[in-house]
Amino acid sequence: KQTLTKIFTSDAYKDALFSAEYDKGTGNAEAEAVLQEYFYENYISFRNVCVYFTAADGSALTLADRNKLLSEINTLADNAGSDAEAFAQSVQEAGYSLSGSVILKKGADTYPSDFYEKVSNQDDDTAQVITYDECVFIVWKENLKDKGDSVYISYRSTCIDDLYSNEYQEALDKHLDTLSVKEKGSVKNIIRKLT
Repeated sequence: KQTLTKIFTSDAYKDALFSAEYDKGTGNAEAEAVLQEYFYENYISFRNVCVYFTAADGSALTLADRNKLLSEINTLADNAGSDAEAFAQSVQEAGYSLSGSVILKKGADTYPSDFYEKVSNQDDDTAQVITYDECVFIVWKENLKDKGDSVYISYRSTCIDDLYSNEYQEALDKHLDTLSVKEKGSVKNIIRKLT
């Protein structure tokens, strides 16, 4: 138990050093501008409906039923307008439920591989239909900047990690190589034994 405590303490020190070196605080306008630029270039905000091409019993939809569903979804998108709440109401009236706001990072694997790029290229306050083999999405793209600073602030530390963790690890590894005592993977072995 003491060894595990030492490992967690060591990780806490490592995290504190990282923050001290790379988190310049919100008072540093230049550093903050870099973080905000990264955030707004690598994150998107949207709401969506995802409908799978399956019947209530779990079987695949017939081609006719699939085409009917796609026609219905496309009509919803075509009539979306530019008002998010009106769009949400029309989606609900059609029997679907529009999700709450989703913040998605570029490269995340929670949606299909090209989903981020398709939504990223979409105009704000518009609807788009994105079809895949197993499902169809109707996506309402939101303007991330319109959500206010609180969204950025909640992702700020993740942006710092994304931007600087590799640089930090390289510097740390370079320093560790100069030490006469080497770790040799023993921390990973201890954690594996304890879990």
